[in-house]
Amino acid sequence: MASFASSQTAQERGTNADIMIIFGGFAVMGAIKMGGVVSGMDTNAIVEQLVAQSQIPITNLQNKYELKQLEKDIYQDVSDRLGTLNSNLLTLRLENTFKTKSTETSNSSIVAATATTDAAKGSYSVTVKQTAKNAMWTSSYTRQRLTSKGAGVTGATGTPSDYLEGKHTVTVSNNGSYYTAVNSFKPNDWGTMNKSFGAVIDPSVVSADGTLQNDYQDAITFSVSDGTDTTSIWSAVDVNAGDNINEVARDIETTLNNNINSNKGTDGVQYVAVRAEFDESTDEWRMAVYTPTDVTGITVTPTDTGLGSTFGFDQYGYQSSTTATRITQYYRADDLTTLGQKINNADSGLIKGVVLTGTGLTEGTFEITQDASLLVASESYSMVTGATGLSSDPANALTQNLALFGAVSSANGTFTINGTQIKVTDYSTMTLNDLLATINSSNAGVTATYDESSNNVVLTSNSPGAANISIGDSSDTSNLLSVLKLTANQGAVKSAGSTTGVISTSGTLNSAGLSSTPT
Repeated sequence: MASFASSQTAQERGTNADIMIIFGGFAVMGAIKMGGVVSGMDTNAIVEQLVAQSQIPITNLQNKYELKQLEKDIYQDVSDRLGTLNSNLLTLRLENTFKTKSTETSNSSIVAATATTDAAKGSYSVTVKQTAKNAMWTSSYTRQRLTSKGAGVTGATGTPSDYLEGKHTVTVSNNGSYYTAVNSFKPNDWGTMNKSFGAVIDPSVVSADGTLQNDYQDAITFSVSDGTDTTSIWSAVDVNAGDNINEVARDIETTLNNNINSNKGTDGVQYVAVRAEFDESTDEWRMAVYTPTDVTGITVTPTDTGLGSTFGFDQYGYQSSTTATRITQYYRADDLTTLGQKINNADSGLIKGVVLTGTGLTEGTFEITQDASLLVASESYSMVTGATGLSSDPANALTQNLALFGAVSSANGTFTINGTQIKVTDYSTMTLNDLLATINSSNAGVTATYDESSNNVVLTSNSPGAANISIGDSSDTSNLLSVLKLTANQGAVKSAGSTTGVISTSGTLNSAGLSSTPT
């Protein structure tokens, strides 16, 4: 049973009292509100009302603040709307609001246009004279590499003195009276060139083998035009009796390009090429001037009245003009030893600054690639070289009937090159030339030729690189591949081509694939 006791003073009557309740020996204190028990007044309610009364001014102020904030937002919205209205009214007052003109273009990816209110109606064309290019700084210092050996040439040393990039294909041959070396050079970036010929050079000036008969030292003048301005530019010639005619061409080209560069404020630009041209049919020499007008934008015309006339360049201009994609250069000599000395001459040789090495010049062909890249290289093509001894009469092999090469009835049927079947219906009516044409007109991707000097047939891939040329198939019904000696059993040899190669950016310099290894 629980018991409790309570005592209260007079001041505490009618107010809250603290009661101690004892449960089983434990005392528990608790606050028990007993407002108005004695007095009969609800003091708690009175206090709460007094507090609420004191809060009224604060509540009124908060309500007024919220009202003012709402008024501010409304005024701001009205102000924004008035600003928009003002802007729209201004636009309505402008003439171009109602007189706008639209434009259309035939190719929006290239050009677009806008029209003002004053623009006249009509169609307009845009001519692009020149497209913008990023500024670049590149080396004009060219190097060379022997990319195809031949004619007894096995190496080349030195650095070319000119700035042209491309491939030299040099063919050494015997025309019966002289040995001739013809350099056919294809520039990389000149495309189709203007080729202009001077007058025939008198035999008293240069002999049939290209030897100069007298000393010549003087200037030759040319008119150089870029389509807007025309300037007189001179070139200098300084040669002696016994020198080669190619040295005259080299002197004219070098000084002419140097002076054009000086006049135009450029450096290392090859504006013109000059070569000594030989006509085998008439045994005559004359000068040829090559200008890549579409690249450099200039034309060069002789205007000389002095030494220029001696070498076919006079005030009357050129004798004739044509177009060309290759620059040709000629050397002639009585024997191969002398010819080798001429093409290796330091001043008038094949490539000034480059010396050829080898076992001695012979008839044949070699190639030199010249450019300013870190890797001077040239693309080559995969080949199948047939066994030699194809014909008993190599000089007339192309016109001989296939029967003379051992073809019999088993030659009729189909044979396969690179997976393409080539059909022969009647071998007895075909010559070797006919068969080669049949191969070349197929889709086999090769070019078939006959090499008279080696007396064999050669298949060359039409695309550069190391692509394999496949010969024959189990389904073949013709034995013409054997007749042409193009099978491995008969000694045919395959060689893989290559691309121009790559430079390693992560390897060491001595193994990165550079043309010239740093030392």
